[in-house]
Amino acid sequence: MNKLTPKEQQIAILVAQGLTNKEIAQRLGSSPFTIRNQVKVIIRKLELKNRIQVAYLIGQYQNGHHQNGHEM
Repeated sequence: MNKLTPKEQQIAILVAQGLTNKEIAQRLGSSPFTIRNQVKVIIRKLELKNRIQVAYLIGQYQNGHHQNGHEM
């Protein structure tokens, strides 16, 4: 997960848990717009297409099956 800041890692994990931007914002005391922008940055940094891929990648990483070459 070296490509992501600690904050981005936290957001990526919450995305993987299925939370919406609004729910993530409420948990982190931020605005949904800020979270939306941070999710876009995460997607770009990880060279993915959408938040579903973020969730999948985080799940694989957490389960120790990190095989697709993406460094987080």
